[in-house]
Amino acid sequence: MKSTLHNKNFARWCESEVGIKKTTAYRYLSIYERFSDNKEIVSKLDPGVLMDLSVKSTPQMVVDKVVEKAESGEQVDSRETKRYIAEAKQREKEIATPPKPDRPQDKFGNDIPESIESRFQLEDNLAAIKLLTAKIQEHTMILRQDGIVKIDHQQMIDRSKWIYDEVDRHHPIFVCKTCAGAGWDTFSKRCEPCKGQGWILSTSS
Repeated sequence: MKSTLHNKNFARWCESEVGIKKTTAYRYLSIYERFSDNKEIVSKLDPGVLMDLSVKSTPQMVVDKVVEKAESGEQVDSRETKRYIAEAKQREKEIATPPKPDRPQDKFGNDIPESIESRFQLEDNLAAIKLLTAKIQEHTMILRQDGIVKIDHQQMIDRSKWIYDEVDRHHPIFVCKTCAGAGWDTFSKRCEPCKGQGWILSTSS
């Protein structure tokens, strides 16, 4: 009948011929469409539950759960159905929008702002350089003790030590507590402790 009548005519027909409002008729039609493959279950469900389950946004898993309970003889009221729906929608929302990962932190456990995150990512490279130069010093001293390999051991040690010390001047690094990584203070002036960078070096005063 709905398909053969225009919207206004359908509303008049509902009120004059059936004695219900158009919105109620649409809900009944939704119930029919939702349970067209299992009409027998309608008689086992509370009218309020049927209305809740017929809403298009109701997850199918909730419909299946309530129907399964009804078929086993268990009564489910509208309040419980609404709780099922709310829980299912919350799960869908969590799946659709996974929580943001925790912000990376500096060595003191302070969150690193996104604006200076790239600077902290360089710490892996600095640490790698320090490790390599330390290994050079270690193995060069072993060679010097052996005395077979004739190279300028001290020059190699001094150069690698200089590289190590140069890198160490910029390491470790942590977020400036004064400006929280922003680089400026509350008066929009350059943060003096970090010189406007947002991070503190081991050589910073």
